[in-house]
Amino acid sequence: MARIQYGRTTIDRLPVELRTMVLKFLVPDKRSLARCSLLSKDWREICLPFLFAFVKAKSSRKFKHLFTFLSGNPVICKHVKSISFQRKIESMPYLGQGRGPNLLQFNDGSPSFNCASLAAVLPCLTALQKLAFEDIDPRQGRLRRAVGNTVVPFKLKHLELQCNTTLAFLRMLPDIITVDTVQFERMSLEDGALPPALHAHPHPVIIPNLVIARDAAGLLDPLRHIIDRRRLRSLTVAIDSDDHYASLCSFIREAGHTVTSLDIDLSHLVHAATARWDAEDLSLVRGADLGEVLPTCRALESLRIVVPIKPPSEICTSFAQEDCDPRSSLFSGIFTPQLPRTLREVTVCLACDGFSTSRKPFFTDGTKPELWDLATLDTALARGTLTEELQVVKVEVQLSDTGRLADIPFLREAVVQTLPELSAGALLRVVSHTRSG
Repeated sequence: MARIQYGRTTIDRLPVELRTMVLKFLVPDKRSLARCSLLSKDWREICLPFLFAFVKAKSSRKFKHLFTFLSGNPVICKHVKSISFQRKIESMPYLGQGRGPNLLQFNDGSPSFNCASLAAVLPCLTALQKLAFEDIDPRQGRLRRAVGNTVVPFKLKHLELQCNTTLAFLRMLPDIITVDTVQFERMSLEDGALPPALHAHPHPVIIPNLVIARDAAGLLDPLRHIIDRRRLRSLTVAIDSDDHYASLCSFIREAGHTVTSLDIDLSHLVHAATARWDAEDLSLVRGADLGEVLPTCRALESLRIVVPIKPPSEICTSFAQEDCDPRSSLFSGIFTPQLPRTLREVTVCLACDGFSTSRKPFFTDGTKPELWDLATLDTALARGTLTEELQVVKVEVQLSDTGRLADIPFLREAVVQTLPELSAGALLRVVSHTRSG
């Protein structure tokens, strides 16, 4: 029986049905690409269409050999359906008009990713449906043209970019590629400007993991009309105003039905709401608004809410629901019996930078502690929101100042004391950590 040497693996000539399964996926390296090009015509015609259906390239050398191999084997090119580049790439300055191809250079100084080589081979990849770049980091202002526009326009069904640092690369592609679907494995928006590449794309953009910083919270509304709502899996967002809070609720109502993880930072919103109350502004923030849309997240497994320490009187007043018990707080609005039954983990992160050590005696003389109104949280979670799927209720004690580490044991004990019902069960877990700034 004939045997074929592939890299370090010896592959027997198998029946067609097994060959399809075994030889379907290729992770090329220097040795395998060189040897594949020397294989007998008979084996190549039978097996390589299966072997090269899905290609992953993990280093610069493999990129180079991949382009060379594909360029020299146009028959094989017709069978390639997916190419994934899985190494961080960093740009180098464009060489200028007429001075050669633009290059993308690896951040460790190894040989460059030659965009011209990719552009040259793209028209031959007639079956290509997916082109994935795991991490390209073009420095702003330095990448003038990622791919030349001297080749025939090419239609690609799926372009996958692992993070938003590849936006500069994406802007250069339309000259040669028409893309039906753009997918960012993770996109992090840190300011209020929506990337032009998202505005210009005619089809919904797939962003499974979306991170929106406080300064970019205003993008929640336009993003509702740009992203593919059916593909969102994780949303991390920080809110600092009533308008953004309302936008968040609308966003979750329309796009949250596939979300499995929600991480919502309300610290700045709470600070703003209590400041308004101090200024005798009677407008209220309804925690129930968020509580009313959470049931639409039918796949939700993890919910994390970040709030700062405030005196319970301020929280109850600023977040009270009209015509309701004045002791109602944001907690009772969010943690209702209508929470998705798929929830496995609930986390409340207490930003304790505002905690004053002068308040410690309040925990020893029976006075209500200055840790929100955790009694409301205790009641809300124990009142019927607990499901068989819920595995843990986690309270995080968070401090920015590492010089205050001595306060953490006291804070953790205070949390346990103010959550008697949860403490009595096996679900409560109190953790602590510090963060910079």
